[in-house]
Amino acid sequence: MQTYVDEWFSPNFLKLKSCLFSALLLAVLLALGLPRRDVLRAREVLLLLATMWMALRSVRHIPIFCTGHGADPQRIGTILAG
Repeated sequence: MQTYVDEWFSPNFLKLKSCLFSALLLAVLLALGLPRRDVLRAREVLLLLATMWMALRSVRHIPIFCTGHGADPQRIGTILAG
């Protein structure tokens, strides 16, 4: 059954939707590596890593990662802007 349901597959990074997801992943990793004024709490890092692992494991979890607290695009933009 799992071989026939697309949403259970891992992301295919050759498709446009998955390329956008990989850009978000890269932005999150860059934002985590930059020196910051505010420090992430342990539960925020755990939530971010757990949803990242879930999204890499199955396509159906990508929206959870993208709308989660750690991968919020507006927050990432403010961190990268300084």
